[in-house]
Amino acid sequence: MDREWGIFDVQKKELIANHNTTELLQFTLEFDDADTLIVSHPESAEDLVIDITKHPQNRPGAHKMELYNTKYGYPESEETNRWFSTVLGRPVILVRHPYDVLHRPRTQMVPYARPQDRSEGFCYNSSILLLNESSLKDLINVMRH
Repeated sequence: MDREWGIFDVQKKELIANHNTTELLQFTLEFDDADTLIVSHPESAEDLVIDITKHPQNRPGAHKMELYNTKYGYPESEETNRWFSTVLGRPVILVRHPYDVLHRPRTQMVPYARPQDRSEGFCYNSSILLLNESSLKDLINVMRH
C-alpha cells in the first residue's frame, strides 16, 4: 500500500507532494477492515470511504492519465475526486498507480532501501503515505540489519 495513490493538481498539472506543501498533513487515514480505507479531514463533515479492492485500472473504459510523457496512473471515481477537490479548495484528481509499474527505490530518497528492494505501483512524489504495522515491523527489521 505504500505510496499507491497520488493527488494530481489539475491547475498546476503536477502531483501534490508532502515535501512542497503542508496542507496534506491534516488528512487522517485508517482501515475499517481489510478492504476499506477511510479518509478524514477537518474541512469535511463526512469521511470518504474507498473500497481498495476496486482498482480504477479494472473499470470499463479506464485510462491512464499522462502528462509530459509521464504516466501518473488511473483516476479514482468522480465522487472521490469531488471530495478531495472540495477539501483542498481546488480541482484535484486522486490517482492510483497501476499494478504493472515496478520501481527500485531511490536510495538517496529512501536511505534504508536495499538494492534488491522493489515496489509495485510506487510513486516517488505521492502525497498519501499509508503505513501499517506490518510495514513498520519490516522497516525496523531492515534497519537492524
